[in-house]
Amino acid sequence: MTRVLSSKPDCLVLDVGTGTGLLALYAARAARGDRSATFACEINTILHHVAREVLLDSPVRLLPHLSADLSVLEHLDGRKVDLLVTETFDCGLFGEHSLAILDHAWKELLAEDATVIPNSAKVFFAPIECAELSARHRYSKDTLGNLDAEVIVSHSSRDQCNHYTLLFCCRGWC
Repeated sequence: MTRVLSSKPDCLVLDVGTGTGLLALYAARAARGDRSATFACEINTILHHVAREVLLDSPVRLLPHLSADLSVLEHLDGRKVDLLVTETFDCGLFGEHSLAILDHAWKELLAEDATVIPNSAKVFFAPIECAELSARHRYSKDTLGNLDAEVIVSHSSRDQCNHYTLLFCCRGWC
């Protein structure tokens, strides 16, 4: 993050799902230039209150919104985002609506040459059948978004069904 911010003066940073606000705080401290700005969004009421306390004496602007509800004109001073940071990825990679967040960000919020951190992940998966996991984790075209699930489908015993029970395990960020 520091490398990106030092190479882009006047950078606009957005921390999506800021939680306690630490990434936004680090970004604000590393930002360079008179027009640099850091925004953080958090929809969870409790975490929003915590972030408000953490960011109290900082220049970070905390927004009580889902990132999918943000617009450049209304929330980001009419500027596109140069650096998006997020910790919305869980151990299964697709939790906390991470694909929807990134899809909306690329379409609506990010500058053409924007950087996203993290920018990739290694995903290992294995089709399984387990009633308990199936009840809790359902992935379909609606939940996977633009992810190409052709490899998953071609190796699944459930290829006549619209839902696939998958176990995802992230092993290290790239």
